[in-house]
Amino acid sequence: MSSRAIYLMTLVLLCCTSTVMAADNPFKPFRADYIVERDDEVIARTTLSLSASGNNRWRYRSSSEPTGWFASMLGAAVDEESEWTWADGLKILSYRYDRSGKEKHVQLLFNWQTMRVTNTINGDPWQMDIPDGTQDKLSINLALMAHLSRSEADISFPVADGGKLKTYDFKVIGRETISTALGNIQTVKVSRNKRGRKDRQATLWLAPDLNYLLVQMEKAESDDEMLILKIQSIN
Repeated sequence: MSSRAIYLMTLVLLCCTSTVMAADNPFKPFRADYIVERDDEVIARTTLSLSASGNNRWRYRSSSEPTGWFASMLGAAVDEESEWTWADGLKILSYRYDRSGKEKHVQLLFNWQTMRVTNTINGDPWQMDIPDGTQDKLSINLALMAHLSRSEADISFPVADGGKLKTYDFKVIGRETISTALGNIQTVKVSRNKRGRKDRQATLWLAPDLNYLLVQMEKAESDDEMLILKIQSIN
């Protein structure tokens, strides 16, 4: 075989290998803007963004600010960020939560060699054991997206949430087309339940054509109060 033929075969193999490796991680950077409604009134605006920071590290961020009367009364903005790497799935490195107004600051540092996470809330640290695949309460959105891109089937995830290890159960209800600010979008409708907490249920609509991005969510705050997250734009 000639050296040119060997070179061409090597080039083809490298290209194919690169394609497979790139396909392992289903995510691309994005920014999506949402409103939060209660009783048909907009009470907050939220932005979700995903960016690559190099060396197979990614940052997923959520920023929320109250609007109108709620801004003057509550004045509490919330900023969350999850840093992770891709290794046959999301492997979380760290998570932070910062709330203004009635201040609260949370940081989680994941150590996958010791299989422990260090929780620090307002400067007070402690550790707990975690199983493989544990998510934080922000990255769980991405973990669900990645799962649905492979299989639209029920799944459960362990989540480090509030200083405890919790289980989030997701049940696929089916396909549904909903009306949004982006037009009619075909979605996968999913129910989410924090195991053992019937008051922590939510319904999510995720769009296959948008890489299973969350386009709408309904969450019951009480028996007669519902919060609705609605997508407004994406880029």
